[in-house]
Amino acid sequence: VFMLAIYIANYFFSRAHFHDPYPAFMFLMWSSQIALLFANDHFKGYRFKDFAPALAFLDAPKSQGSLRWYVLFNFSTLRMISYNYDFYEACHMGDSQREKTEARHANCLECVRHNAPCYKKRTDSPRPAQEFNFVNYIAYLLYVPLYIAGPMTSFNSFISHTHQHQRWFSFKKDVPAYA
Repeated sequence: VFMLAIYIANYFFSRAHFHDPYPAFMFLMWSSQIALLFANDHFKGYRFKDFAPALAFLDAPKSQGSLRWYVLFNFSTLRMISYNYDFYEACHMGDSQREKTEARHANCLECVRHNAPCYKKRTDSPRPAQEFNFVNYIAYLLYVPLYIAGPMTSFNSFISHTHQHQRWFSFKKDVPAYA
């Protein structure tokens, strides 16, 4: 519950401050995220009884141990920073950055060979601003393989993978190359 509340607050933070100048946006984003990390660590997460004593029964652990969500939340903080940065970039530098990426990848052998944008091009080029919606944001933050074990990936990279189908590999041709 607390993580979802923090996710929602961050989403609206990015929407409320994306018109700010770049240095102000970055300062607000980084300082709020660092303060959040320190608060999570200091309080060892949050308890319902701190917000409303009548909700103290929700704090009782259901089993021998309790999930320390605030430890796993550190990776979510990095993902929220990535989302905020990519969203700001898409809103302010999106068109010029896409043009630079197109120029850099005009003769990319991997793009030509597969007749599709390579991984580097998909992650360097900002996604369209309309893809920075709440559903994609929550999917990015809560995608289980990334949430539990990583790797850290940017929002642009994550969303590009939802649009780019997995290339099929030939067992006979590709497996020996990796072996």
